Amino acid sequence: MSLRAVVVGSLSLAAFLASYHVTVTLTTLFGNFPAYSGVGRGPRPAPEAAQHLATYVADEEQKNELWRKYIPPPPPPPPAPDLRGKGPVEWADGADSCHAEPNAEYDGEHVVRWGETNPKDCAAECCQACKDESEGSLGCNTWVWCGEVSGCSGRGYKECWLKHQKLLNPNRVGGKRGRDVKWTSGFILTELQREEFERRVREQRWQEAERLDRLRADLTRPMVYLDVAIAGELVGRITIVLLNKEAPRAAENFRALCTGEKGIVPAGHEGAGRPYSLKGAPFYRIIDQFIIQTGANTDSVFGGAFKDDPGGLELKHEHKGLLSMANNGPDSNTSHMSIMLNPAPHLDGKYTIFGQVVEGMDVVEAVNRLAGGRPGGTADATAGAVIVDTGQLRPGLPFPEAAS
Repeated sequence: MSLRAVVVGSLSLAAFLASYHVTVTLTTLFGNFPAYSGVGRGPRPAPEAAQHLATYVADEEQKNELWRKYIPPPPPPPPAPDLRGKGPVEWADGADSCHAEPNAEYDGEHVVRWGETNPKDCAAECCQACKDESEGSLGCNTWVWCGEVSGCSGRGYKECWLKHQKLLNPNRVGGKRGRDVKWTSGFILTELQREEFERRVREQRWQEAERLDRLRADLTRPMVYLDVAIAGELVGRITIVLLNKEAPRAAENFRALCTGEKGIVPAGHEGAGRPYSLKGAPFYRIIDQFIIQTGANTDSVFGGAFKDDPGGLELKHEHKGLLSMANNGPDSNTSHMSIMLNPAPHLDGKYTIFGQVVEGMDVVEAVNRLAGGRPGGTADATAGAVIVDTGQLRPGLPFPEAAS
């Protein structure tokens, strides 16, 4: 075992014991929460008896054994991603082989070579031109080539654009995609760039796994679920931890929409006669690799639009699986929200973040794939993705009524 592994393991154990101390303290202060009812449906909190017993176990070895019994260990770091090209066009001739994707126009903050002065007869020649000009901090690492005689996006046939993308992510290179995109694009990585990217991805995924584990284990935060079907066939469950400390109003609104505890919308309110519930709600706005959006078509459970939570506005749209309120401007939140597929910093400070998907991102991605290949990369309710059931797995701390 390496010294780094020992240090990381020691830090993880220290963080775990610290979170354990906080959990026991909160249990003492606020009392016990109802037992977890989602059998076979997501993470299992430690039984209350184990929490109380741990308080009185003085021997550290016995304490660790107790927690190993009831709390599953965090998952191991995921394997490094397969960075090989996924498109049908690929020319492997070394560490910096070409990776081409048809019907894609990759972005680039810096133009290395303008396409109108750089015609190439085929995509392979365009890729080779990128390799030839890849040296330096702003060297070519992405290219786009037009193979359509009629042209591509107003540009000419055979144009080969060489670009540099500052934050190149080989798993999902930034750019436009779809059947209406006529460009063929690709990227190159040197061996050193590939190794650095793999290392960075492993560390980021491990950090993200630890963040989600902390949210799952925090019994002070509500946990709810959405069961989703596509075209009448059940796809799976999305389990969500609500950020009730940062965004108490938005979190409580969503929690109550999952339980249906507020009953029927009264007369004089948006959605009068309908239940305050997300059950049966479609995903009516789906944008490829961006969001899936849904809502109850009612006002909020507070009886109208509610104010933005300052803490939720301060959070950043930097994690996959975040839940963010939809609105019509400041302090206009009701019962509509989105689940993020990727970071979206342009939303920061405008939309309240109030939850995080901790299980079931595969279901979120299945819904989002409905937009793939459609005009504009978007789909609506006719795509057939519907929330068929909702519920609460744990209540978390009571909602402070003063926040409503």
